[in-house]
Amino acid sequence: MTTREDLEDQISRNTWAAVEQGNFYVAHALAYAADLEVAKRRAQQKCRRCYYLRSGRLAGQAFTYGACKLCALEMTFPTTHQDDLCLHCGQQNALCVECCADIDFATKRVNWPRKRRRKKAKPDMVLTKDTDDCGCSNWKTCSHRKTLSES
Repeated sequence: MTTREDLEDQISRNTWAAVEQGNFYVAHALAYAADLEVAKRRAQQKCRRCYYLRSGRLAGQAFTYGACKLCALEMTFPTTHQDDLCLHCGQQNALCVECCADIDFATKRVNWPRKRRRKKAKPDMVLTKDTDDCGCSNWKTCSHRKTLSES
């Protein structure tokens, strides 16, 4: 059974914590809206959300490895938190390195970055040297491929 003093102490601590957490969120929301550290944020190649609202996240303390989602460059991180893009790809495409969003929140981009993927061969098909660059969408009618029976 808790005493009245214990209950009053718990209420006092919980109220203080709620007020502090609310002040924390308000301060970060105001910083997000004002974007006063735009030069520092751009140097780190982060969008406003990742720079102001996602800071101070919990991460384990272990060296981890990850690959850039665009160029597949292997990156090393001192914690378990990993970025999605390398700094070079983020700068080249004006993307946030943490979440891959447009750094200026531009929703009507013209030059969307694309990752080049090799096309997978169908089991009954043989790829020729021009297949990687042909860009054909229909593998059955592509002139750059031959069936096994023809070769």
